[in-house]
Amino acid sequence: MSLHSFFPRKIPVFYGDRVTFDGPRPALTYTDGALSLEFGPAQAAHTRPVDAAHDMLLVFGPLWASLYIDGALEGRITRPDMAAPYQFDLPEGIPLTPGSIEDALTRLPSGGTAAQEERAQLAFLKSDLTAAHGLLTSLPESDTRERLQRYHMRQHFAAAKDAAIKLALKGDREVALRHMATALEAIPTHKKNARGKRVPGGRIAILADLSLPQCKHYRVEQKAEQFLHLGLRADIFEITDDENLLAGLARYDLLVVYRLPLTPRLAAIISAANDIGLPLAYETDDMLFDAAVFPGPRHDYAVGFGDLEYAELQITPALHAAAMAHFDHIIVSTRTLAAEVQASFPNAAVHVHPNALDGRHLNATKGDGSNDFTLFYGSGTKAHQQDLETFAADVLAPTMRKHARVMLTLAGHMTLPEALDGLEDRVIILPPQGLEAYWAQLAAAQLNLAPLSRTRLTDTKSAIKWLEAANFGVPTAATDSPAFSDVITDGTDGYLCSDAVAWRSALDRAISDPVAAQKAGALARARAAAQFSPIKAAENLAAILKEIGVQ
Repeated sequence: MSLHSFFPRKIPVFYGDRVTFDGPRPALTYTDGALSLEFGPAQAAHTRPVDAAHDMLLVFGPLWASLYIDGALEGRITRPDMAAPYQFDLPEGIPLTPGSIEDALTRLPSGGTAAQEERAQLAFLKSDLTAAHGLLTSLPESDTRERLQRYHMRQHFAAAKDAAIKLALKGDREVALRHMATALEAIPTHKKNARGKRVPGGRIAILADLSLPQCKHYRVEQKAEQFLHLGLRADIFEITDDENLLAGLARYDLLVVYRLPLTPRLAAIISAANDIGLPLAYETDDMLFDAAVFPGPRHDYAVGFGDLEYAELQITPALHAAAMAHFDHIIVSTRTLAAEVQASFPNAAVHVHPNALDGRHLNATKGDGSNDFTLFYGSGTKAHQQDLETFAADVLAPTMRKHARVMLTLAGHMTLPEALDGLEDRVIILPPQGLEAYWAQLAAAQLNLAPLSRTRLTDTKSAIKWLEAANFGVPTAATDSPAFSDVITDGTDGYLCSDAVAWRSALDRAISDPVAAQKAGALARARAAAQFSPIKAAENLAAILKEIGVQ
């Protein structure tokens, strides 16, 4: 094992304008204006001794950047696939700090060339950490110090999150959640003090998770359109835009944070908003904050969802609950979700803002369909395969075998259910696609299907599937859950189903009387236009703004 293999050849540029490696023992050269620093095993050189303290950055690991944080290099000497550690394996739970390296050395083999090299590398590491600790503690108060401390906090938190995911991956979810809770408690936030100045000017900032297209459309882009109806401009940010948001925070009337977990980046934004008295509102459309119900059983994520992804979902409730605890106002999508949120956060004011129609809906075109009777089942997430498997066995397969002209369109993250073997020629499976393409397939159907397994989690879901179908005059058959019973009158403008028998009966009625089904679709379209128009949504949003204190 060589020293060259242990130290990094490639790392991200954190800030500054140049990072290079050279020499037989690779050294990091960090340049920021007149300041130039070099770091490598047992060396730390800089152009100006006084300025060297301003940007102490110590990095180890070939693929994962590891950072010296408050005297510890926290568990970052591992490959990104979480397989074997890189080059040498310290006993689990032993942090790399100047004080504990001796403890680690006692656990290494005493003989052999490899052990000697490992000991030598740990000695180099101890030397650098000791030097770094002295410089880091002597940093003067400055913007540079604050930036560096923020970065240290992020790396420390990332290491803790990685450890929690590993625990969840091994099946120790409760331990993982406690580990995450401890890391969250270490994130500092400022209470409301309004020491700074604001110059509001009819602008709203939306800081959002934009990773899910359907969520982005209904809770972010749609809200920006509604703000425009009210004469307010909405600027949309992702969490990685934090520096830009912080720089212009004082010009906003309100900051809406949508579906984001608490992290050091978000905590810094919350603190900055509290410092200037900026009103805050958190928004969620799911029970991401409740570990008792989210993320649901592993088998619900059967299609294209890895164990590592699921393990990360298992620890997210702690992060979302911690984020929501910082907000006096929480906006949700359904009345049932509002009740759940209110129970978990009794001191918050909870506001219901339903998903609605917007310009994209109204500009979408309706297809002509075919002479066959097409059933449409769509999903915008990877969490419905198990629902589909059960539904196909209990309802779809017997219905399609009874009615030979019935076709089925499956759209989204799904595979053909086993129960539909032998019916493949009457099933179209469409991969995930853009909303307009998705809507075009939905609009060409004669009946939209929205089955759900009734749980606390699913009872908080909104009736987006009904809304999208109603916009095109397509009736919906849905599980009799709170959101769907709010918008469907069974047998009049749609079909509500409580069990498999009711489902088969509803499909039989619609297929046997397509004229009645078409009439139900027309009534659903009228209800959607009357209750969920862009203007109605904007009026509801205006009322919420007034309650928050934004005029």
